[in-house]
Amino acid sequence: MRCSPSLLRRTGAGTARRIACSCSRSRASVNADGRRCRRCSPSTSASSQLCIGSGRSLRIESSDWAEVRRRGLRPQDFPEARVVRLPRGAWVCEEGRPADGTVWFVVAGEVHVLTELPDGGQAIPYALGPGDLFGDLATLLPRRRRTASVRTAQASILLQISPQAWQRAAERPGFAARHEATLFARFLLLDEALRRMAMKSARDRLLMLLAERIARFGAEAPLPTHAALAMMIGCTRERATRLLGAFVREGLLRREGRGRYAVEAEAIRAAYSRLWRA
Repeated sequence: MRCSPSLLRRTGAGTARRIACSCSRSRASVNADGRRCRRCSPSTSASSQLCIGSGRSLRIESSDWAEVRRRGLRPQDFPEARVVRLPRGAWVCEEGRPADGTVWFVVAGEVHVLTELPDGGQAIPYALGPGDLFGDLATLLPRRRRTASVRTAQASILLQISPQAWQRAAERPGFAARHEATLFARFLLLDEALRRMAMKSARDRLLMLLAERIARFGAEAPLPTHAALAMMIGCTRERATRLLGAFVREGLLRREGRGRYAVEAEAIRAAYSRLWRA
């Protein structure tokens, strides 16, 4: 939500009085003649940071993901790893099973992280793609059980890294910094998932999810199944199917065969920007 003059509060006294913008929790002051903070300026473009509540950006652009990938871990960091090719729908690890210290690196494809819900259902908080890592936290506490399940969303190529191979890789120069960048990418995914699920409307959650996928995987990446989308946005499969049909009618998606859709990237980006300016 953008700030407006009615939301501004005067602070200080005399000719040096300044105005604090209510959109920022820090109440960073700005010049009184500006009437708005820099984040909420009308000149802010669609690709710039958007001011929502705390004034933080809710947009992570493709260039941001590319930079994180560039600084993160690479397949070359694991010369001793075993290459594993898995078809769509294959289970890599299961929640609750003992963790043996094996780490997995995604070379190609896409995998979904699934968590059990109290009512017995499952949710998919986020997806992992090329350059992402999972199972590495178990290397710190190898006797712990897996905290989530991982299943391939499409045919994928993974590196299976044994605890010994991981330890030797971790001793190489520069590994710690690249691992930190990869962990940061996972933090961004979790942060986006929390923001998405805080939305009251399933339609808005789906719109945000599609915008996230375009930024991370590109417009050509195939969409998950209807069931997977439902678990990602917290609704029933039937509701997800109806939303996809509505997005086709709105020009946000186009149908490419039975149950398959392609994204209209520019239309989704524009709708996503309007969502945060509403």
